[in-house]
Amino acid sequence: MDGGTGMVGDDAQIFTIEGISAAFLILFTTYLAVSTTTVLTPGDTHIADLQLTQLGNDALAIMDTPDTAGGSSELQEYIMNNDKVNFHNKLAFYLNTLPGTAQKDRIKFSAKYYYRAADSLSKVVEYPFDDIDTYYRENAVTVTRWVYLPDTPVSNPPDMRDTDHPKKVVLLEVLLWR
Repeated sequence: MDGGTGMVGDDAQIFTIEGISAAFLILFTTYLAVSTTTVLTPGDTHIADLQLTQLGNDALAIMDTPDTAGGSSELQEYIMNNDKVNFHNKLAFYLNTLPGTAQKDRIKFSAKYYYRAADSLSKVVEYPFDDIDTYYRENAVTVTRWVYLPDTPVSNPPDMRDTDHPKKVVLLEVLLWR
């Protein structure tokens, strides 16, 4: 002992240096671990596309659900009567209404349906149904829905197959984008 002069010995200085070095090493290791495990992926666009697809499918399902058992749905009525304006307004309402807020979303869309031609089972005809919004190559998704029609629509699409069975099936395709 040095007689209580309060001087620190060499052993204490080494322990202090070792402690400070260990603290820096721990901080540096933590920094490396956190910075290397943060992965930035372009997957965010896929999530938005999936949400838009789900929203489109839900809106078409709502429109294709009849109010009464055995009745016709809004979607069937719009196609049967070639009512493009009311179809556009109703689908825009379903797609752009945000729950719990007065704000509106900005989803745009265009729609067409496909049916088999009368002269061939393999020929499919495209019929434009809603092209009010103009598509300028934005990031878009496509949703589809089979719609059963009780008869030939009043618009009498060209070359629609007229069979003994009065029911017709068309494939409605809606292109959605923001």
